[in-house]
Amino acid sequence: MNRTAAVAILVAARLAFAQASGGEDDASGALQQKIDEVVEEAVDSNELLEAFTHLRFSGYVQARYLYSEASGEGLNARGKPDVTDGFMVRRGRLKATYALDWSEYVLNIDATGQGVTLKDGEVHLIEPWTGQRLELVVGQTKYPFGFEVGQSSSVRELPERSRVVRAFLAGDRDRGAKLLVDIGVLRAMVGVFDGNGIDDAGFVGVDNDQNKDLIGRVGVDFGFISGGVSGWYGRTFRPDTVDSAGAVVTPGTTFDRTRLGMDLQLSGAVLSIGRTELRGEFIAGRTYQTNGVEQFGVPAIGWYAVVVQHLGDEDFLAVRYDYFDPLAGTKDTASADGTAPAPTNSVGTVGMVVGHEWNRSVKLSAAYEIVVTGTPQGIADPDDNVLTLQFQARF
Repeated sequence: MNRTAAVAILVAARLAFAQASGGEDDASGALQQKIDEVVEEAVDSNELLEAFTHLRFSGYVQARYLYSEASGEGLNARGKPDVTDGFMVRRGRLKATYALDWSEYVLNIDATGQGVTLKDGEVHLIEPWTGQRLELVVGQTKYPFGFEVGQSSSVRELPERSRVVRAFLAGDRDRGAKLLVDIGVLRAMVGVFDGNGIDDAGFVGVDNDQNKDLIGRVGVDFGFISGGVSGWYGRTFRPDTVDSAGAVVTPGTTFDRTRLGMDLQLSGAVLSIGRTELRGEFIAGRTYQTNGVEQFGVPAIGWYAVVVQHLGDEDFLAVRYDYFDPLAGTKDTASADGTAPAPTNSVGTVGMVVGHEWNRSVKLSAAYEIVVTGTPQGIADPDDNVLTLQFQARF
């Protein structure tokens, strides 16, 4: 017997007892009161149980040991610790989803050694009339752009997203509203956002102008092959720069913030040992972020391609090459002191990873990334390759 039926029986018993006794003495009144209390408690419990049937929790933890050739001792030139390797909790996600027929609530937080931050805070409104599942999402949510930014970090093979995605779509998320449309094989997303993202060191939590950015992707999904074209148009404001006396050196200026992207994904049983996946994405645009700082008006270009070979249901191998040119159309140069590559030089990264699904919840992986920075004649490529051992548990 379910709890709803039990509540109905208690209510019926209460009414029958009241009619039979007529409330003539204290004993019958006390018994009726007791039945009322049991009924009230059962009703409350039933409402609580009903609420929990719509509530779902999920999450994952990514614990890592990272070895970087670029790691050093003491402080760097910016006064920050120069150590870039060691043990860490890269991600500690806890996601709560409360879903009803026409609406959905999502709250996703990330708890690491750096603190607790909000990743997703979404209100979903789903129209029930057309049967096409048109969905409006408002709040802090992922950019409706490309493929890799929408892919969960819990299923991505390499430890981090490609360099071009981290630059153009820093933080993966922003505050705004987006409309999702799935009709047959058509997949479309379009939204209006503040534009600065959640990783902008200068404007975290606020927009730095009155302009809003329009972002969207239109694609198709046939199962074995899918892909799309993405676009972004917006503007951003660089405030006045002043000298020590407060005099304006450079007046505030508005810059275009644009991106154009294309992505493609293929999947199938190419080899007898398991499923093979091929994915790629290209992005070109102007104004992006480096270490949380917006590069106003700077043109850049980049792409990545990844091959994943599944070895049965538990193991996989993957190789990814990603390329990013932070100052598109210019030659690689030396730094100001002539001892290293300039920070505007192109960077190509070859990443290789092997992974094993320990069970349904735990995944182990080892990744090695070879970073090759473009250099002019006489300048050596820095030693900055990275080894990442990752232990992931999810529920």
